[in-house]
Amino acid sequence: MLIIAILLPNLIFAQNYTCSGIVVDESGQPLPGVEVVEMSTMNYTVSESDGTFSLEVKNKESMVRFSFIGMIEQLIPASRASRVVMKQDIIALDDVVVTAYGSMKREAYTGSATVVNDKKIEEMKVTSVSQLLQGASSGVQVINGNGQPGSDAEVRIRGISSINGNSSPLYVVDGVPYGAFVNAINPRD
Repeated sequence: MLIIAILLPNLIFAQNYTCSGIVVDESGQPLPGVEVVEMSTMNYTVSESDGTFSLEVKNKESMVRFSFIGMIEQLIPASRASRVVMKQDIIALDDVVVTAYGSMKREAYTGSATVVNDKKIEEMKVTSVSQLLQGASSGVQVINGNGQPGSDAEVRIRGISSINGNSSPLYVVDGVPYGAFVNAINPRD
């Protein structure tokens, strides 16, 4: 009985394999918070702050899935998972539409979206940002104000009516909302 009591736990745990290693990005930097899942049992762990992980799996051939937001999911056998390099999941910006309610894939968006890119702007010979927007996108109206030199034009998106009473655009310059005169922005910038 004593021999069975000593050997039985060894027989039970002998089939398990500890899959351990490090998860890094393409530049070799460790990735913390990567989800590591054994596919057959759904045992999981998360990589530590230094990118290391350790997961008990059934055997060396068990498939282990590595997933992280913004990275391409990897499916690797446990025996080869000592160093996992995660590659960025690059989504073309043309495939994503960002609205006030969040972002979605272009094919899931049911509204109208137009992009005024730098190539289109370079072709235009204008003196103000409001002139750049005039006629560049459907639904954008540019109304020249009082005719004084340097005065701002009114830019309206989708007409003059709006649910919240404001149809003026939000200008963001270098990542910061811009509230001054629009004509003060250099069109080449």
